[in-house]
Amino acid sequence: MDEADPRVRLLALKDPGLPLAELRRLADCEEPFLRAAVARHPHADADLLERLLADPEPRVADDAAAGPVLPRDRMERILVAAGL
Repeated sequence: MDEADPRVRLLALKDPGLPLAELRRLADCEEPFLRAAVARHPHADADLLERLLADPEPRVADDAAAGPVLPRDRMERILVAAGL
């Protein structure tokens, strides 16, 4: 997705059929709201969520941590680290 306007890129993320390759590209955007939307996308896989867990923006990492495709052991490590 080469669109310069981040709002247009956000609209693309509303497409549940957006290919994983495009999600990976959008995960590199400088805008945190786009990276957070990638983390919430239904096609985000465990590898992409794992990468977004290390995002410096807390909201992005939080959205990635809530991803249902993260492996159970990874989810448990997140909970333990949070003291839950």
